Amino acid sequence: MNQLIPPSNMNKWPGILIVGLLGVLLFVVTACSQRQIYDGIQTSNRSACMQRPPSQQAECISRAEKSYEQYQREREMLERSGEAE
Repeated sequence: MNQLIPPSNMNKWPGILIVGLLGVLLFVVTACSQRQIYDGIQTSNRSACMQRPPSQQAECISRAEKSYEQYQREREMLERSGEAE
C-alpha cells in the first residue's frame, strides 16, 4: 500500500494545522483592531473639529476624513522612504 504521509509524521499534521489557523486568525484580528483604533481616533478628531471656530472647521474636518486605506498607503510610502535612507 502506497501512503502519501508516513505514519510517523501523521500525528504532526493536526498540530501544524492548528498553529497555521491560529496565525491566520491572529493576523485578521490584529488588522481589524488597528482599523477600529484608527476609526475611533478619526471620530474623536472630527468631534474636536466641531469645537473650533466655524472658519477653521472645514479644513480640520478635511484632515480628519482620510480613509484608513489612504492612511495605510501613505504610511507604507513613508516606511519605504525611510528604509531607502
